[in-house]
Amino acid sequence: MLGYILTISGILFSSIASYFSSKVIIKHIYSYAESFYKRPINFLMFYTGLIISLPVYISSINLTILNKPLLGYYILLFNVVLDLSIVFGILILFKKIRKFEISKDFIFALSVVFTLHLFLILKKSLNLIDSIILFITFISISIFLINREKEEKSLKIRKISTMDFLTMLPIFILSLSIIYASSVLISMFAINLNNLLGSTPLSAYIINLINTMSQNVIISMVILEERNKTEESLLPIIGEAIYTFTIYIGTICGISPILFSVEMLLPTISAIFLVYISLVFLNLLNYDIPPPREVGLLIIILCIILGLLTMV
Repeated sequence: MLGYILTISGILFSSIASYFSSKVIIKHIYSYAESFYKRPINFLMFYTGLIISLPVYISSINLTILNKPLLGYYILLFNVVLDLSIVFGILILFKKIRKFEISKDFIFALSVVFTLHLFLILKKSLNLIDSIILFITFISISIFLINREKEEKSLKIRKISTMDFLTMLPIFILSLSIIYASSVLISMFAINLNNLLGSTPLSAYIINLINTMSQNVIISMVILEERNKTEESLLPIIGEAIYTFTIYIGTICGISPILFSVEMLLPTISAIFLVYISLVFLNLLNYDIPPPREVGLLIIILCIILGLLTMV
């Protein structure tokens, strides 16, 4: 019992440390974007998504190097699934969700990466060839989104001063250092939890449930409260999903092949279908069809059921 308490406490502490560091960087990213661009949606999606997903990316690489690629994979997978589903579910359940102008290109990009991943895992392995495919997919999606953005001119308002740069640089270095250290700790605690539970999917689910509730839910809520824009509160999660299902998973299966047992396909495929459900309701908001609060509750219940499936 003491082992469980110490491990969970360590994961929680590391996640909270990552949260405060990520929040500092994201605050500067929003300030920078507003000063330089008239409508910086793609800019915010790519950079905020990179920052909030960096801890699990570093953790998964560290686990892969330590010969735990499957655990690294499930940490990446459940990080996206729980972030997208729980954050969106809570926004529906407790906040007034209204129509918003999020680009349908983002929905299309997410649909592409989720569908591709579903087909790849059906062969019960991910290897170097899959890694190359995923990297090519990320490059293609990035080019597509950048070209689409050119249709709407971004207005550069001011130049960054040397003083601004020198002021931000040490803050960024310190924050990234804390994120890196926290990520390494999370990977160590993940191995301990996996040894205690004896289940890779369940260990990854618990770690990301703690991470989502202590970090990404709060970040999205803070963005929503400060900026009162639903679309901007979800941009980090969308960016995170695109990175994860392309270059992040591509990196770890490029380092070491990932093999799935038949039993592991059930929670894996269920997780991907759960994000499809969230995508459907996310897309409906573009048509001024806000989902009722019961939908938010349903999505959260499905997240709980997914956790139960990891115990099978």
